[in-house]
Amino acid sequence: MTEEPERTARRRRELGQNLRAERHAAGLTQERLALDAGLDRSFYVDVENGHHSLAVDRLFAIAEALGISADRLLAGID
Repeated sequence: MTEEPERTARRRRELGQNLRAERHAAGLTQERLALDAGLDRSFYVDVENGHHSLAVDRLFAIAEALGISADRLLAGID
């Protein structure tokens, strides 16, 4: 099943907003979170800005670095 580009873009933006909110709540910089999750900072910034999607293993790594569950990062995204 192929998603329409608008829906995909919206989901990426919403995930980015969730990531930003959780990162701020944890008091972390983008650089620190990326490092803790084993990601390149520029890649993480692009994900947070909705320009890239995430593989499941990276989603879990970010959630672990934030000390939260992965489903919390996906909350409210349909």
